[in-house]
Amino acid sequence: MATTKKKTQAIPLSTEVEFDLGAVPRDKLEAALARLEAVKQQRVIENKLGSYEPYPKQREFHQAGASHRERLLMSGNRFGKTECGAAEMAMHLTGLYPDWWRGKVFDKPVRAWAAGVTGETTRDVLQAKLIGPPFREGEWGTGMIPKTLIGSTSSTSPATIPRCNSSRTNAVGRSGRVLRSRSYGSMKNRTRPYFPKV
Repeated sequence: MATTKKKTQAIPLSTEVEFDLGAVPRDKLEAALARLEAVKQQRVIENKLGSYEPYPKQREFHQAGASHRERLLMSGNRFGKTECGAAEMAMHLTGLYPDWWRGKVFDKPVRAWAAGVTGETTRDVLQAKLIGPPFREGEWGTGMIPKTLIGSTSSTSPATIPRCNSSRTNAVGRSGRVLRSRSYGSMKNRTRPYFPKV
């Protein structure tokens, strides 16, 4: 169990370059600025975790993880329960904890389950929040787990979240983090609830 947290680090995206903007034709300058804006928007879309700001009750939920193994976030529809859970799962899977984070911190790679009532709801709700739209693989990485940190994926059924082995987390100094999916229905034949240790 960890007592320190990993802070996100800014990576310089460019170096200073001096040139005369007056010498650049206006149409080329406008095209370059439009392209830069599009790249900026794409980076925001592919890193929702970087802009996640919890509501006060969500923040309390996150903080409670530091001292409570089990927690419950119960509220009305559209409050952000799934978003809150997906953000926390993404933080633990990637090891990227924001400066405001006061919750549980894992200093080792985690293996986690994303579980829903059925395989379909696990896919349609949880995958959309964690990875991106289930049937649009080209948009995977638009959920809470940043696109650059999603490693290999595989799926045993179209009704499940693809298994994500986040091997690319080597980019943040972590590897071996794995996310798998399951439905509660697939566990109904067990004699007692099964909660894997992380």
